[in-house]
Amino acid sequence: MVVNVVLNLALIPLYGYQGASWATVLTELTLGAVAWTLTARHVGRVAVLSLSWRIILAGLIMGAAIYPLSTVSGFEVAIPIAAGAVVYGVAVLLLRALTGDEIAWARRALAMARS
Repeated sequence: MVVNVVLNLALIPLYGYQGASWATVLTELTLGAVAWTLTARHVGRVAVLSLSWRIILAGLIMGAAIYPLSTVSGFEVAIPIAAGAVVYGVAVLLLRALTGDEIAWARRALAMARS
């Protein structure tokens, strides 16, 4: 929380909404580093890159697919949002980024949300 407040106070006056975006990204990187360090200390090392490269690649594919739509505004912004969700979902499935257990968990969660 301290990192986020300090970054927001420093970056928003200078850069506006882009400063807020960078503050969020840097806060998440800080949280990830702290979580990884504490997990390594108390549970054991987690091979982050070998576990997450498929998810990262799916995100890059999505970004490349929707980049040409980065200039849209207004209600049309729904188009890259929907396209990004579809492209990301397909990329995750094609790259086999999720295990069978994770897919089963998601199906159960969706079934519970519907009822």
